[in-house]
Order: sequence, then C-alpha cells, then structure tokens
Amino acid sequence: MRIPIYNRDMTRIGTIRHASKVGYKRMFNDLHTASFEIPADDDADNDLCETVHGIVDIVDGDKSVGKYRICDQPESDITGEGEFIQYELEHVIAFLFDDRIDGYLEMGGTGVYTEDIIRHLLSLQTVKRWQLGRCDFRYQFQYSWEKEDLLNALLEYQCTLIVFGVMSNLPVG
Repeated sequence: MRIPIYNRDMTRIGTIRHASKVGYKRMFNDLHTASFEIPADDDADNDLCETVHGIVDIVDGDKSVGKYRICDQPESDITGEGEFIQYELEHVIAFLFDDRIDGYLEMGGTGVYTEDIIRHLLSLQTVKRWQLGRCDFRYQFQYSWEKEDLLNALLEYQCTLIVFGVMSNLPVG
C-alpha cells in the first residue's frame, strides 16, 4: 500500500511505497490509533518515517480515515516472512497533548460563551494546528484547569461533542 507522508507543517515529503498490515482503531471518546509495517531493508521508506512526528493519511479503500502522526519508537518484528519495522500511529489531535496549561486557569461564567473558552484554549497551542470553525453552542459555564494538557482541557466538562463535532473535519496545518 502507498501512504502519503507529510512533515509537521503538512508539507508532503514523499510516499511510503511498501507499507503492509495497515490497520486502524477508531474508538469512541478515545484517541484513534493506527499502525503499519515496512520491510526493515527498505531504507527509503524507513527514512521517510524517521521524520519527527511525521504525519500520514490512512485510507480504507478510497476513503481517508484520518491523519495520524508516527509515534517515536518503532518496533522491529521478525516474522516467518522476514524482518519488518512496525510503526504505531496516533490521530493528529494528539498534538494537543503536546501543549499544557501552566499553573491554574479559570474562565467562563456570565457573558463568556463556549466559543470564547474553546478559542482561548486553542490560542495556547505552541504551533497553531487547530482552529475553531463554527460553534453552535452558547453555554456560559465556569471552567477551571490546573497543569492540564490542551486536549484533556477541551474534553473536560462534557466538551466531547463540541470538540469532535465542530473540529473533526478541519485539516491539520
């Protein structure tokens, strides 16, 4: 299987030509994961995968099932068919794990709406990969976080539908 691969800025850097055993798991209220294997002696494909958090587009048939980042440590697996390197992937929304709320943050309440809270949290990204599109919710809840990563902050207090419903179709980049 051929898999396009991008760097962290979503610039296409090549195509993984010999991926096999491509699979993915889409879990409700959890981080989607995927994996694939490449022959250990395929230096060109393995060199592409060494890109720090390289991003791949996993497809099922003709349909994309999402963009995933390559996790840091691939595993070697010697099978009866030869030696392969297995790459584990996590959905690109995991980039929100990389940034944290320093200290204590409290916001919300009267006059501060759901959209304001989400925009503020997304403004804390070191690299601006995610942005809020349209937000159909106008709640005025009070929120507080302490030393929390951005993904968990967004998912707290029943924000799951807001984050995945509003943001799941946005491209990374």
